[in-house]
Amino acid sequence: METQCTFRGEVGSSSLARLPGSSTGGRPFNVIDCRDCRILLLDHTDQVQIDNATGCRIFVGASSGSVVLRNCADCTLTVACRQFRARDCRDCTVYLFCSTGPAIERSRGLRFGGFNGAYPGHEEAMDSAQLDLRVNKWHLVHDFSEGGEEESCLPGGGAAAAARGRGRNWSYVLREEADPLWSPLGPGEEPCVPRFAPSRRMPGQFATNSGGREAGHEAREVMFAARELRSRDTTMIRTKMGQWGEQIAVFCGRAWDSVSRIARTVTLYCLGLFVAGTRRAAEAVLTRRQEH
Repeated sequence: METQCTFRGEVGSSSLARLPGSSTGGRPFNVIDCRDCRILLLDHTDQVQIDNATGCRIFVGASSGSVVLRNCADCTLTVACRQFRARDCRDCTVYLFCSTGPAIERSRGLRFGGFNGAYPGHEEAMDSAQLDLRVNKWHLVHDFSEGGEEESCLPGGGAAAAARGRGRNWSYVLREEADPLWSPLGPGEEPCVPRFAPSRRMPGQFATNSGGREAGHEAREVMFAARELRSRDTTMIRTKMGQWGEQIAVFCGRAWDSVSRIARTVTLYCLGLFVAGTRRAAEAVLTRRQEH
């Protein structure tokens, strides 16, 4: 079923974009039959469905629902969403923020890494999509493909695959291989989603062990992400306090200017009254002298 917001049949286009504040806000979006395109969905959306895309680079800034890939190949995606599903896909790389573990089916050669995007207004889009920055389960991949379900569905199977840093049909993008931060609206923007990824030395650092406890490396990464979020929040508060201070200073300056203008006006008015009164008094004295 085609939604009202759709990119369809585009080939080689680099200008397919929905920017923050566009008419897309909060609505579903479809990307259908696109090849070798650069696609930016930077406003918050509902479900995003991507069908038959080949060789595309796609940025989905904040989806309050699911992002669904079907029959896609050789694509690189940066996605923030509540749920992520891929079916009948091959050789795609996904840099992901996801509130639940991503699910794949009948797919092969998929690579997952931590979200790697930033642009002005992204944090507001995440808030509008009601995505909690503290809940990111991009690394808990569930493989429902034939043979993959042995690793994802059985008790301890998914944890074992994650601990190895790969499954039968998927693997992690290692820190040493990850693409740089993607800032589609220009460099210099700080990411609101903390970036972290498995390393070559410890590919399964995000996994839980077979006993169900968080592995030490995952705990350290989660603590790092929490510290980064707290640091960013503190910086934001300080920035806002600085902005409030500047606004108060501007207000006080304008108030002082207004008071000064009023004081000057009153002073000049009183001085005028004094001069006029003095002149009238002098004229009265001269008149009396002339009469005498």
